Amino acid sequence: MSRVALTTKYMSKSARVDMITLHARGWNERKKENLHKYLSRRYLKTVQRKKVVQEDIEALKNTTGRSDEELRQWVIDVKQWAVDTPDDLRTDDSVGLQHLIEGLFLGIQQKKKELYRVADRNKRRNRMRRRIAEDKKKLSEAISHYNDLAASTDAFDSVEDLLATDSPIWPWHCDHDTTLGLKKRVFDQVMLLDRLTEEETILVVEMKQHWNSLLKICRALKDQATVLSDDLGVHSYPSGLLHQAYHGLHSAVLEHLEKLKTDLVVKETSKYGGMSG
Repeated sequence: MSRVALTTKYMSKSARVDMITLHARGWNERKKENLHKYLSRRYLKTVQRKKVVQEDIEALKNTTGRSDEELRQWVIDVKQWAVDTPDDLRTDDSVGLQHLIEGLFLGIQQKKKELYRVADRNKRRNRMRRRIAEDKKKLSEAISHYNDLAASTDAFDSVEDLLATDSPIWPWHCDHDTTLGLKKRVFDQVMLLDRLTEEETILVVEMKQHWNSLLKICRALKDQATVLSDDLGVHSYPSGLLHQAYHGLHSAVLEHLEKLKTDLVVKETSKYGGMSG
């Protein structure tokens, strides 16, 4: 509704209501006419993106030399890691500090990558920069507490040295080939694939519902046109209308029916009808 704010700002109350009503009806009409295009485009994009994600998961599986069962175990490990990560700094919990340091590091790295790729406004970028600064402060405190507890060989130098490395080797990890960053990458791809699969299913259901609703309206118009034609044939006008008015009503219903049939042909030609079932 903000689009009509400037055009209706200085109108009277009644004129503003009429103008907003006209705009709303126009928007709804465009949505109704273009709904099949929007759903079909979104469906095709979802299928294409799902295929890309599946290829990425296969590439990760081939690169790491892991099986499907091992990748699923990595997903479980990341979920468990998120559960075990404490919300606050506990100076006497070295394992909790380890999880917290890893989580803050991954969060900062991800926010840095999304700073200009996802955030398209300065206001959002500034908010992300403040969040990065807050996470850096927490990471510095967590590292300080961990260095007090850990041995000198396992201590960290500084936050900047840690963040300068894309994939740091954590001193508490025995298997350096399966870092939390790699597991988190697999976890993100698996979760994205699940979301795309769910979205694909929802879009198929929505397309079926839209297609069936159009067919239902078409059948209702056919039945109404048949009733009106029979009444005109026997010169019976139940609604109390004159002959010309009743004939005009019959013509309007036929016109609407023909327009709907044309729309159905267009939607079926664009393979929307085929995708919806």
